[in-house]
Amino acid sequence: MDIRDRKDDELIRQLFCTTRIFSRTLNGCVAPLGLHSSEWMVLNFIHLNDGIAQADLIRYFKVEAAAITRTLSRL
Repeated sequence: MDIRDRKDDELIRQLFCTTRIFSRTLNGCVAPLGLHSSEWMVLNFIHLNDGIAQADLIRYFKVEAAAITRTLSRL
C-alpha cells in the first residue's frame, strides 16, 4: 500500500466518523420530537418545498421509493 492509498483510507475514515457524529447529534436533537434524523430531513425538506411530489423526494434523497413511502407513512 503506497502513501496515497493510506491518505485515501484516512480521508474515508474521517468522513465516515464525521457523518456518524453528525447523524448521532441530529438524532439526539430530534428524538424529543419523536423523530429520527431521516424523518426530520424529509419533513424539513417538505416544509421548505411546499407541494413537492413524492417522486421528487425519491430523486432528491436518492433512495428507493419504498423508503420514502415508509418515512411518509410514519410521519
